[in-house]
Amino acid sequence: MYLYKLRKADIYYCWKRGIDISNIDCVILYDLPKNIRTYTHRIGRTARAGKLGRSITMVEKERLTMFRTTIKTYRRNKLKHMNITKENFSFMLNDYQKALEIFSSKEQKKKLKQKK
Repeated sequence: MYLYKLRKADIYYCWKRGIDISNIDCVILYDLPKNIRTYTHRIGRTARAGKLGRSITMVEKERLTMFRTTIKTYRRNKLKHMNITKENFSFMLNDYQKALEIFSSKEQKKKLKQKK
């Protein structure tokens, strides 16, 4: 957070609730929340106080119809559909895999701590 306040970092990877960060341009969700309220809360980190922002949600093919229906019911904005393939994002694959490893490691530590 210190680097964010100094504007020394461009990307932040967050997985905890209760973090209120201002001036976010884009939120990327790697997993689809279970309900619309949580989804709205998460993407609400961007486009605050009348500012423009963007949210990107990665949705598995099997859940896409349900996601679109839910969004159409609760939101007025239209969604832009983008097919993601390995080839499209191969340049980001190493960073993505590192982020998943860090997240996985922290989740495992959290589960071990809860068992004690």
